[in-house]
Amino acid sequence: LKYASIAQNQGKPRMSFEEAYRTACTFLSSPWNLWQKSDFEGRRMILRLVFSGLVPFDRNEGYRTAGIAAPFRLLEHFRPPEYGVVGPEGLEPPTKPL
Repeated sequence: LKYASIAQNQGKPRMSFEEAYRTACTFLSSPWNLWQKSDFEGRRMILRLVFSGLVPFDRNEGYRTAGIAAPFRLLEHFRPPEYGVVGPEGLEPPTKPL
C-alpha cells in the first residue's frame, strides 16, 4: 500500500519543506501531544522516532530503559537545570570536631 502511494506521487514530496519542518518542530517540542492524538500506526511511528532501538525486555525484571534517539539527546543540553534536595554537605559550613 505504501509503495503504491509512492508510485502515484512519482517522487513528488507529500508536503512542502515548511510543513515538514513545522511538523518536526511540533513533535520535538512535545511528543506527548502527538501521542495522545495518534492512532496505532502513528504511535508506532512515534516510538521509532523517540527510541534509538527496541525497548529491552527482561523476563525477570520486565521492561528496561531504552536508548533515546539523537534529537532528544541533543535537546537535553538546552533544558534548565534540575533543582533537588540539599547535598550531603548541607548548607552550613563544616565545623572542626571538638
